[in-house]
Amino acid sequence: MVIGLILVVNQLLWQRKIIRGEAARKLAHIGIGSFIATWPLFLSYSEIQISLLVGLAGAVIVRHWVIFPSIFDVKRRSVGDVAAPIIILLIAFLEPANTIFAVTILHVAFADGMAALIGSRFGHKTAYNIMKQKKTLVGTMTFYVSSLMIMTAAAIFRPSIDPSEVLLYIVVIPLATTVVENVSPRGLDNISVPAVVIGLLLLFS
Repeated sequence: MVIGLILVVNQLLWQRKIIRGEAARKLAHIGIGSFIATWPLFLSYSEIQISLLVGLAGAVIVRHWVIFPSIFDVKRRSVGDVAAPIIILLIAFLEPANTIFAVTILHVAFADGMAALIGSRFGHKTAYNIMKQKKTLVGTMTFYVSSLMIMTAAAIFRPSIDPSEVLLYIVVIPLATTVVENVSPRGLDNISVPAVVIGLLLLFS
């Protein structure tokens, strides 16, 4: 219900021309993903898995029939709207600790979304090309700062954390995810970035 409400509100704002293009797509992306990051607080992993399977089917239907045009109001092609629920579903099947699930999803939703929003709005004078993709220094720095905020909050609220894990949280992961986000093909950063986050956390924390 919450996800449906986010999409409907986003669509209404788009129809009234309050938001357009990348802003319309990424605001929905941020809202839905940030909500999903909280699911382990009130749902079991079996319930999360079922919900995400339903969500994946819904994403395919929405994409095929363009039910919410606001989230497709961009000129460039992307598979991110389907790739994101797939990778989130895979993460849910791993049944990681709640913190690991949350920070992984927040990288897909919040860090990536804020980078796109701020980069597209303020980054025109700092544009650069990498791997045949146009990026902006403003967007890249926004992603890094967002990742740093997410991981710092996770480190602060973790009951016990040793110095080596602090280094992983506030140095390694923000830098690694920023690099991966830069070089990933369009839309596939929704797979590569969370894969790096959860891989590093499961291996070294």
